[in-house]
Amino acid sequence: MSRTMSLLMLLFAMIIMGCTSVAPVTLQHPTTHTKVTCPGESYYYFAEGALIQQRQAQCISDYQRQGYERVPE
Repeated sequence: MSRTMSLLMLLFAMIIMGCTSVAPVTLQHPTTHTKVTCPGESYYYFAEGALIQQRQAQCISDYQRQGYERVPE
């Protein structure tokens, strides 16, 4: 196997299995000024990241239905 092909395979593996994270999202209620945070998490696999993002999106949606608004980062 050529050196270039080996490097490309290594890069691909790092992309697929690289550690990354989803940043936490803070929301605030406009009347009570109460702040809540939908947590972020680190993950290693793409499929795991999709589940973490879904959980966070559900958390954000639940709070937004209660009147909370995202706090600008």
